[in-house]
Amino acid sequence: MRFVPNPPHEPRESRLGGAPRSHGELLKVGIDIGEASVSKYFVRSRKPPSQTWRTFLHNHLHGLVSVDFFTVPTIRCQVLYVFLVLAHHGRRIVHFAVTVMRSPGAPSDAVDRHARARHCCRGS
Repeated sequence: MRFVPNPPHEPRESRLGGAPRSHGELLKVGIDIGEASVSKYFVRSRKPPSQTWRTFLHNHLHGLVSVDFFTVPTIRCQVLYVFLVLAHHGRRIVHFAVTVMRSPGAPSDAVDRHARARHCCRGS
């Protein structure tokens, strides 16, 4: 008899949890079996583990930027619109623009101008 702890036809959420969860489920239905026995029938992953987020960020630090668009109210009751691009490597300001923005397309125009000036976005 072959023991299949998590059949593949079940949803992915129910297949998570590994041997401890399956062991608990078996105990609930009255099958008294050790957790070590349950874990020995699990298929082990053959592929190497993927890199962590920390490793990914370290490897791609030179190409990462943060983009922020925010408003600043002034004393004269005006609203200034600020577009800011920060490079993560060296923590420096790459681009900074402030406008009163009288047209609705001004924010996207500022992003487009920055992208063309820095050649960071290539058209298809």
